[in-house]
Order: sequence, then C-alpha cells, then structure tokens
Amino acid sequence: MDSLKQTTLLAKPKLHSTNDPSGIGHLDTLDPSVPVLIRIGPYIGMMDSDYIELFWGDQEGSIANYTVKPGDTAEGTGSFVTLPVDQRYIVPPADINPHYRVDTWYTVKRLVGGTFNKSERLPITVKLTVPGGIDNTPDTPYINENLSLCTITPEGTIGNGDLDQVTVNIAAYQNMEINDAITVFWHGTPVRHSLDELPAADQLISVSIPRETIIGAGDSDTLVGMYEVRDTVNNWSRFSLPTYVEVEAGNSTLPAPVAPQAANMELDLASLAGADVQALVLSYPGINATDEITFTVERNTAEGLGLDPYVAMKPVGTSIGFVQFLIPNEQFEPIAQGRARLKYKVRKVSGEEQRSKSLPLTIVGEAQVLAPPKLPAAEENNGVLDPTAHNVIAQVPAYYFMADGNDVTLVWMGKTASGANVIHEEVKNLNSDDVGQTVAFLIPDDKVSALAGGTLELYYTVTTFARAFFKSPSLQVQVGTDGGALLPSPSVDGASADGVLDPADIVLEAVVRVRPYAGMAPLDKVTLHWDGSTPDASYSTSTTLNSGMLGKDVIFRVKKHYVDANLDGSVAVRYEVVRGNRTLASETLLLKIGATVITPLPDPTVKEAKEDGTLDPVDTFNGATVVIDASANLKEGDFVTVSWQSPGGRYAKDKAISASQAGQELLVIFSGTIVANDLGNKVQIYYVVTRVDGTIEQSNVLDLLIDTALSHLPKPAVAGVDVNNIMNLENVPGYGVLITVPRYTGIDEKDSIVVKWDGPQNHVTPAKEAGTAANIEFVVPKSVVIGSADGAVQVTYEVTRNNALPLVSPATAFKVVAGAKPPLIIDTSKLVLSARHLRAAATPKFPPAGAFAQRVASGGVAPYRYESSAPTIAEVDATGRVISVSNGAAAIIVTDSAGQRVSYNVKTSNVLTFVYFIFHTYTEAMKPVNSAGAHMPSLADWNTLRANYGGDPGLSYEAGRDSRAWAADVAGLGKRWAIFPRDGRTLALKDVGFGGEAAHAFGMKG
Repeated sequence: MDSLKQTTLLAKPKLHSTNDPSGIGHLDTLDPSVPVLIRIGPYIGMMDSDYIELFWGDQEGSIANYTVKPGDTAEGTGSFVTLPVDQRYIVPPADINPHYRVDTWYTVKRLVGGTFNKSERLPITVKLTVPGGIDNTPDTPYINENLSLCTITPEGTIGNGDLDQVTVNIAAYQNMEINDAITVFWHGTPVRHSLDELPAADQLISVSIPRETIIGAGDSDTLVGMYEVRDTVNNWSRFSLPTYVEVEAGNSTLPAPVAPQAANMELDLASLAGADVQALVLSYPGINATDEITFTVERNTAEGLGLDPYVAMKPVGTSIGFVQFLIPNEQFEPIAQGRARLKYKVRKVSGEEQRSKSLPLTIVGEAQVLAPPKLPAAEENNGVLDPTAHNVIAQVPAYYFMADGNDVTLVWMGKTASGANVIHEEVKNLNSDDVGQTVAFLIPDDKVSALAGGTLELYYTVTTFARAFFKSPSLQVQVGTDGGALLPSPSVDGASADGVLDPADIVLEAVVRVRPYAGMAPLDKVTLHWDGSTPDASYSTSTTLNSGMLGKDVIFRVKKHYVDANLDGSVAVRYEVVRGNRTLASETLLLKIGATVITPLPDPTVKEAKEDGTLDPVDTFNGATVVIDASANLKEGDFVTVSWQSPGGRYAKDKAISASQAGQELLVIFSGTIVANDLGNKVQIYYVVTRVDGTIEQSNVLDLLIDTALSHLPKPAVAGVDVNNIMNLENVPGYGVLITVPRYTGIDEKDSIVVKWDGPQNHVTPAKEAGTAANIEFVVPKSVVIGSADGAVQVTYEVTRNNALPLVSPATAFKVVAGAKPPLIIDTSKLVLSARHLRAAATPKFPPAGAFAQRVASGGVAPYRYESSAPTIAEVDATGRVISVSNGAAAIIVTDSAGQRVSYNVKTSNVLTFVYFIFHTYTEAMKPVNSAGAHMPSLADWNTLRANYGGDPGLSYEAGRDSRAWAADVAGLGKRWAIFPRDGRTLALKDVGFGGEAAHAFGMKG
C-alpha cells in the first residue's frame, strides 16, 4: 500500500482516440504502432508536478505515466492529459478470445501535501473481430462476400395475401454474438433486429418485414433484399450481396421505368463522364397528354444511409412512345457504391393516381468520403494559425450523407510549445436548414492563444440517427508565435525584383542575408539551405549566434559553383532556427538562375469594377480599391505611385513598400468622392514602381467608365409564405404562387426580368420588361410547387439591361410543407422508480419491479429515438425501457424522424451501487467502507444483485487476487461469510484484524 495519504475517488478516465465511443474495435488496432489514448482529467485540484499512473486490467503495475506540466493547468488549456495504451496490452494472443471487457483506472500522487488519489474504474468493451469476418475483396469495398445471401419467404412472387408473413432469413455468420444489431434493407428501407440470443445450429435468424414497409417500398420485378451487422462496439460487417424477389403487393399498375445507360441494372458513373442519366417512362394504354408524371429517384449511400429523393414532374404532352426524364449526374455522385430506385406516379385530370413498379440500380463509381475540416484563418496565412487571432472559425464542409438529426462533433486537439494539451469539443445537432451547408464552429480565443508556438490537430465526427459513426481525416496545422507566420524569407544580393539571379553578376560568391527576426537570441543555431536541382548543386551550412550578432543581418556566403550548377534551373533558399528543442522555419525564397529578364508589371485592377469595364459609384461607398497583383514582386524599399487620371484632374497615391508588404498583393484606395466626381467620364489608372536599385517600371493603363448602374435589388415577395418562412401546400391556389418584384432604385422600363424558383423542382419564368406598373408580377405553376413539397426553396429574380450580365436579387427562402405532421405522443406524467435496486456499473438484465418501466411513443413519424438527460441517473434503451442507475432526477426525451420532441421527468430513489474499496481483512476493509458512508452487503444483498444480473454482475477485482468478496453475515465465532460473486459460491473466513483472511471489500452506496 502506498505510504501517502489516500483521499476520495477521482473521476473515471475516458476513451479518447477510438473510432467509436462505445469501445475499442477492429479499426482501432489496424496499425500496431498507434496506441489507444486514454484521457485523464480535468480532476479537482489538478496541479503542476502531479504524478499520474495508468493501470490496465490484470497488468502488473502501471502501463503508462505522466508528470503534469505547468501548461497542462494553464487557463484555457482544458486541464487534461492523454496517456497511451500500447496495443500489446489490447490485442490478446491468438488463443484468447478477442472479445472481452477490461477496466482502466489511474492514480495521482502529489508529493506536495502527501496525498494519493485513485480514480473510479472505467469498464471498456474490447472486440477485435468483425461480424461476418474480414472481407479482402478490394473491388467491392462495401460488400462482404463472407456473408451468406439472405433468403426471403414466402418463396416466389410476394402478393397482397403475404403482407403479414414476409421474413428475411439470415444464416449464421462468422463472429456472431448476442446483442449484434442486424439491419435488413428492404428495397432501401431499414428494418432493425437485435440478436438477443444465438440461434441453434443450422437455425436461421428470421427478421419480419412490417406490412407498411412492404407497401411503402412498392412493387418491383427485382426488389432488393440485403443486410448488414454492427456489433456492440460498432464493428461493421459491410453489406451482404443482394437477393432479388418479385413483389406484387403494393398496388402498382404500371411497369417500371427504363434506364438505357444502366445495363444489367448497374450505372457506371465513370462511363457517364458527368452526363445526366436518362430515364424513360414508356407509353401504355390509357395514358393521356393531360396526365402528369411525378418521377422519383430514391437514393442510398455506400454505407446504406438514405438521402433525400430526387423528384421531377412534367406533363405527358405530345410525347410519342415514351416520356424522357434527365436526372442530373450530381444526384448520383453522393451514392457511388450505393443504390438507387427509380419509379413514378401518373396523376389523371380526374385526380386518380397510378403507381409504377420500381427499378433498382447499383451505382458503380468511387465512393465519397468525408473531407477534412477547414480553418480559413490558417489557410489565409500560408497554412499557419496566428495565435493572436480572434473569433477563429472552424468549418465542417457539407458532406454527402448530411441529414436532419446528425450529430457533428468538432474536435480541436492542440499541443502548446511546452507539450501541454489544449482541447475544445463542440457538438451541433443538425436541423433541416443545415443540410447542404457548411457547419461553422466558433473557437474560443483562449483555445487559440494558448497554442502559440505549438501544433494543432483538427477533425470532426458524424453520428447519424441510426448510430452509424464517421470520423474525418485530420487537419494538421502549425501555430505561429507572436502573430504566427513563418520567419521571413532570406534575401540574396543581386537578385532581381522578379526573383532572378544572373550568374554573370556573381564573381566569387552569392551573399545570402537573414534579416533580424523576432525573438533573435544568443545560442540560436541558424542553418541555411540552398536547395538546388541536384544534390551536387545544393549547399547547407550553419552558424550559432552570439550577443554581438543580435539585431544584425546573419550573412552566409555561397560559392559561385553552387550558383552556376543551377543554370537555367531554380533554387529554393530558406533557413531554420533551432532554439532548445524547438525548430522555427522560414518562408522559402525561390530564385531562377539565368540571365536577368525584366518581366512586365501586371495590369492594375479595381476590385469594385464590373467585367464590362464600368465602375458604379454606388459600389464605392468605402472607396475604389486599386489592386496590384503579387506578381509585381514588390520588394522592401521599392516605391510605388498609383495614378487616377480623368478629365477632372489627376490624383496620385504613393506607397513605400515595407518588409511585411514585400511579395504581397498591394491595395491602394481612392475615395468614393473621387469616383462620384467622374460620373459619366472615362478614367485611366496606372502605377509606376521605382525599384530599390533605382530601376523605374510603369504598368499598362486600365480604362474604366464611371457609369450609373442598377443599385442593390430588394428581395422578391412570395405570396403564401408565413412569418416562419413556411408555405403550406394546402393553401396554394390552383393557378400557383404569385411572385412580386418591387420597383427598385434605378429601374428602367426596358429592363428584362425573369424569376427563378430553385428547389427540389426548378422553374424559370418567361422574361418580362419592367414597364411602368407599380409592381412586376409573375406566377409559378402549382405543379412546380407540388414538385417542391417538403423541400427548401429559394426565389430570386434577375435583371438584364442592354444585354449586359444580369444582376441577381437576394433570395427569399422558405420551405414548402405538404401537410401537418401527426403529433408525437407519449405519457408525459412523472415516472417514479423507487424500488430498492442493487446494481453494478453494467445494466442489469432483470431489474426488480419498480426499478424500471417502459413507455412507448406513438404518433409522429417513426422511428423514434429515446435518450436520457442524465444517463448516470436513469438510462433508457431503444425500446423506451427506463432503468434507475442512481438516485436523483432526469428527463427522458423522445424524438421522432420529423424532429418532433416530447419528454417526461423521472425520479429515482433507493438505488444502491456496489463500489469497490480494497482487498483486506474484514476488520480493515470496513474502515474505508464506513468512511465513505457505504454499507457492507449481506449475503442476501449479494444474492439479490446476482438475481438482478441473472448471474455474474460483472464486477472488477484487484489484479492477481482471488475473486471472493466479504459479506456482513457472521459465520461463527471470529468468522464472516464471503461470496464468489461470479458463481455464488460461499465460504467462511476469519475476520480478525491480525492474522485474519482477506477478501475484496465492496460497499453499497446510494
């Protein structure tokens, strides 16, 4: 026992770096050199010099340790550390079952104050086998050929009489275990099944397909049935090969559409080369020109996730033989390696609707993956994050399976210059307005500033409603110091302004200068790199600074040989500064080696000017910005004069180029008053550069017409959109939706205007002249509105004058709602769970009556998701079953697929948790139990606990000790009963302090 004083238990450690938060799986062990990280802290009173040791299962002694650094406890760093678990502790020998549970915990020794703290244990599930086994067929990365084909009963064609007896039958698969989650996809619709018990030999797993699923999927000559399996730590089997069955139970009276480009029901995106996909609705007896066809493409990604369907509508019209639909290629790119189903409905003038069979397609192509996150503040600074930046935004790009209800978690993992950890995590639950948009996260300033001189790893995870878990690639970012850019590039004497060094100008050696840099200090080791086209043409040397060199150029001399050796090539010149264990890199100077050729200056441009060569004073409220491109290669000491020449006079602005402006784009602003004074005139803009060596260069002249143009356009008004930006389809009149364009500033009667409706179905109105009416009105047909049902819509208008480029108005955005959704219903009265409940950390299989209850949601839009606001007080499973965990209050929240939520409150009491304390004699064991306010369990308590779990309660014991535990019952003079919790065996042990026998001590704590 440690001689230091032991205090209260510390918080449990956490898994930090696994691919799924539910445990350690196969993906976590693919690279044996990459450890699993365990996060420790923040814990109360974390101090510098705390000595942390990490323990793992039955391993003797600690497996990792760490001494807390000052930076770990600095404000803004998060006060936590990560310790590695080498994979030799995780991956068992070949003869050991690779599915097990292991406890990890840590201790903290504090030399100052003499305390020894121990954490609670974190039970971790480790499962390294994959359901169905590892599939090594590279051509089908999302199919596991090890999985048997499913069979579908009844055999043959499934008709209306079979709706209540359809099952998908699955044979036993490799690594099958209880609690595997099997998902059957019935023509793309998921049907979930939990494997509560293992089937007997040669027995199939039968999954019933609900009647409504069969009817909703509709009829098909080749309906697709397939399945996947995910285990308790989310190891994924991939998909089985498809089984095809004919279904005639969905009241379809029309044949499936035809896809000429999809031979054998496979659509190869590479062969399309970006072309749209042709789908044909063939003519049939009774079809009329006035009939309206609604064409639908249902889509599932390579991982089986359903995306919003593509819907298009058009009248039959005068088509002969077939009606053609061209489906945009971009609708299929997100589902490469996935599947699509094509079908249509025909609506008669009478209102009668006819439904077609569906055509399933396999989409062949390169599957999409998550893009890394973006950090614009670093991208705009040559990939370096400035630690003094404020309001830094991290961005998660829109991803291919983005959907309402996704949880997107951004993880900001930094290391300070001293090696301390800086963490920021934020979760955003997406709603329908987020789909297709970049998700932005604001990073607290203290999480940025703390990283000065350090590094940053940035990634995000996505958890879908169905528990699929995705992790993005990491973005590695260098963090600068004191403003964060790389050190300035070196300079070379005699190099031209456009980066050319002429060997003819070098007599003996080239002189390379390293300007004084921020933080220049004695003992800095400065290393020059002259990187030529070959090793023989490259050179490197170094020098160590002394106090007399501070504030001065550091001079390096490169022999002429290394210049001549790169003739007609290029050289990259850079340097590094090594200070202690840190290395600071400079920007690179690229030099061409050859005869000096003066490159013409780039033409000036004006940022606010239009492509037609006009500049509108309305756009220059903050001035007109003259831009000189970075290719002008301006150097420190150059002098630039920018001129604005007009009939009203000449205006000039001078700029002396500083070190920070060298090589950068130069912006020079002329006031808006100057622009307004030249209204109707042509102006000439040019600039002159006087180089530091006395050379004078002049740019070409930019001619601009200062002309009035349309001022900023107002949004269009859309009839029927309420204050919540919702358009109810039931309220749309038969003729459609009225769009009103108000008269805008600077309007001309001859302006040509069109209205654009962008949504699930797009529409462009015929053009109208602005005329003289108070408002310009347009109508979007109701068929277009119907085709946009339950989708987001943006309405804009474009104004064209004199055949110039059109000006686009801001958008009026709203959502078209087909009808009210049924309310989500559940019993919202307070639930009281007050039965005496003895439990361990794991969920008991057979909790006592009164310690659990089940409330099932109805109404709304199934399926439903149940979650607890406080899982450590009350836990709830996917069926709505709630079990008390500890004493307190929580709320159970139910969410349906439409995003509706209801909740009810839960009050729990009389929960006693078995907590481990020590392995010792009974007398000594009672001391920490009593000190913690706990009670030693009796044999009756132990038997109740085992009954609640149906046997072994899964407790953890001190490594290397017998698994017996003390009971409070007296077993005779000087003896107490002990029990083996795993199997219920009992024995009597001496309970005296000196010479007594030892067992594990557990206390019951409320």
